[in-house]
Amino acid sequence: MNEPMLKTNPATNIGSSEFFDRARARLRFEIPPGLNDASIIPISGDPGNDRMLQIIAQERPIRPRRS
Repeated sequence: MNEPMLKTNPATNIGSSEFFDRARARLRFEIPPGLNDASIIPISGDPGNDRMLQIIAQERPIRPRRS
């Protein structure tokens, strides 16, 4: 069955001004370098996968290069 939703205490709700201030402080619109640089290979933490990604990247870049 569906669980009932918990209602929040109206005293803890924030206004739109505070919401947008928090959002601006936490959200960044900077593009990570790995999305623009095909030579940066994402690390998975698994040595076998990481090595395989390096081999594949030598033949075909992980991400397309932008002009």
